[in-house]
Amino acid sequence: MAGLYSSKNEAILSKSKLYASQLNMAGNLHYSKQLCQSLWAILCRASSAANEYKSQMIESGEKITLPIRGSSKGNSNITFIIYHVPIKNPEKNIIKSFDVQPINFNLFDHSALVRMCINSILRSNENAEVILLTDKDFGEKFKDFPITLMTPDVDKNRPMYYRVKTYNTLIQKNMVRGTAVFLDSDLLILKSISGLPNKLGFSVAVTSRYAPNLMPINEGLIIADTNKVSTKKFFAHYMGAYEWIRNDKAIQKVTGIDLKVWRGGQLSLNSICPGIKSSNYLDSNQDISILPCQKYNYSTNSLESLKSAIESNHIFALHLKGPNFKKPDMIKIVESSISQTRANVEKFRQR
Repeated sequence: MAGLYSSKNEAILSKSKLYASQLNMAGNLHYSKQLCQSLWAILCRASSAANEYKSQMIESGEKITLPIRGSSKGNSNITFIIYHVPIKNPEKNIIKSFDVQPINFNLFDHSALVRMCINSILRSNENAEVILLTDKDFGEKFKDFPITLMTPDVDKNRPMYYRVKTYNTLIQKNMVRGTAVFLDSDLLILKSISGLPNKLGFSVAVTSRYAPNLMPINEGLIIADTNKVSTKKFFAHYMGAYEWIRNDKAIQKVTGIDLKVWRGGQLSLNSICPGIKSSNYLDSNQDISILPCQKYNYSTNSLESLKSAIESNHIFALHLKGPNFKKPDMIKIVESSISQTRANVEKFRQR
């Protein structure tokens, strides 16, 4: 696999064409032509490898697992899985990537975010099991919650790679049953997920946002029917693609970052999903459903849009985007705003 396109490295990474009329726009963000070309080039390369070497990636991915202490209670048909292992080195907690402004995770109140995430799950999916994958010290902060704590053996300074490896372990080793919902800790669940796989007919569902030729599939929410063989193959492919991508010198040349720390997971997920240019529900196949972020993984970066999403009563999950939402003072405001908006909605329904 390592030799893929060895004679085409320069060609595939030096495209001068733009592939869509609005290539440099995604939502309210604008990207430079050079950045778009770089992202598109590595996505094309990763997707080509993921397609050509799919069987080999699945075979290797099935074996790439890690030790996890603890076990699921297994008493629910739905299991929500949150991965948050604090980065050990504070300097590594400042993400510097070629495609985003530096993000200082040291400024975020991670325990408050995780609490808010767990509370949203318990409120909307009462009978679901919640698993928090973390280290022993961080886990101690959540002893008051009726959740399951599990500790994966990971490199704390390489969160993205070890998150995917942990997810893959849970699936390959049958450590969770029924419907598994893998979610970011800055995501709030607003509605019940019960019956969604059967209703929409998928093995695995991911969510897609408008981002032509960038990376439309968001890694923040993955819903999987763990009872299906195709789900195991999906996660093995996801893991195998990550292994290939992180070792590919051409992709390393473009990104200039440690793909185990940042971007590797997003790129791997996009590479194995159908319809990479501007994915939507029509790109779904018999195993993978591409669900719209507007309904299932709605991004919000203002209190106004947060309130509007809750009031609409049709959005399944809210994704708190941007650093301001994750600072201690702002989290308190967000929690208060959510409670007040929910109360107002309930009063309106009772009229």
